Amino acid sequence: MPISQTLAAPFLSWSRRLDVHARLAYAWRVLSTRETLRELEPRMLRDVGITRHDAVQEINRPVWDLMR
Repeated sequence: MPISQTLAAPFLSWSRRLDVHARLAYAWRVLSTRETLRELEPRMLRDVGITRHDAVQEINRPVWDLMR
């Protein structure tokens, strides 16, 4: 299989359902939400039921990881 197909594999099923604009809007929303998560204080994180470690893991995930 060519490398271009290997690299595109995570996007195939997702791209069939959504157009480019929707994917960009989704990525922007994910990045915005992660920025908000980065700014939450420890007591706020406890309110939503996650630890700072959980928050850092989510913040550091690549955007394309959610687009499968």
